[in-house]
Amino acid sequence: MAAARSHEDLIVWQRANELKLLVYQLIKTGPIARDADLSEQLRRSAAAAPRLIAEGFGRYLPGDFSRYLRQANGE
Repeated sequence: MAAARSHEDLIVWQRANELKLLVYQLIKTGPIARDADLSEQLRRSAAAAPRLIAEGFGRYLPGDFSRYLRQANGE
């Protein structure tokens, strides 16, 4: 297996980003779209996981990366 050269190479980041895009689609329509506060909260939460994974990947230390992955899992 080749080493990841970017956070975008990580399957966990790819799946988190796919989920983020699905949440974005969901909040564009239906009753959620009419609740601005809920929509914004869902948008921020959905974006947090891929952002945290990418940030942790850039730390280069296994302990730091692990901590960011745990935070992303919480999102």
